Amino acid sequence: MTPDQIQAYAGVGTGLLTAGVLWWEIHTRNRERRDAEAAQARTVVTEVRPGQHTTNADYDRTLHEYLFSVTNHSNAPILGVHLTAWVWGNDGMDEPAAGEDRAEEWTDFVPPGGTLSGAQYLAGRLWQQGEKAPLEQIAVEVVFTDAAGLMWQRRDNDGPRRFINPTIPTWRLRIRDRVKSWFNRLRGRELSR
Repeated sequence: MTPDQIQAYAGVGTGLLTAGVLWWEIHTRNRERRDAEAAQARTVVTEVRPGQHTTNADYDRTLHEYLFSVTNHSNAPILGVHLTAWVWGNDGMDEPAAGEDRAEEWTDFVPPGGTLSGAQYLAGRLWQQGEKAPLEQIAVEVVFTDAAGLMWQRRDNDGPRRFINPTIPTWRLRIRDRVKSWFNRLRGRELSR
């Protein structure tokens, strides 16, 4: 091996090592930023308890009462709270179904330390003879906006996930921001990079 080859291999290795360290640093900083953003969202918890009442639906199916609550344990309010609960797992579906299998509660505001509570009647797709669905089969999902204006989604008190409004495609927002930035640079309103 000639010294030039050794130097070329060393340069490539150094470049790869630098790229790897840079990627790791960016990844770590993004993870820390996401963790800081989710601080308030982790303090919003849901709870399901069985109720005492039952009722019959129009088509002779027994609906059982369940008590739902969303509690804001943070020191800032949460806004636009939407709670959805449903019986899952009966036919392999993990998403809410329409009709009596889904219950919803929502409010505009839950203060710090406050609770959104409600009682709803649910019946699972396999519990049609009056059997009560076990609490493990009740899925609860809450979507809310935190004090920083970020929308979050939590399902069964799992870790919070950022909720992006599906009615506005993110690619359209990115293109709009780039076009605005480009025009602002042309007009001299933005510092050149």
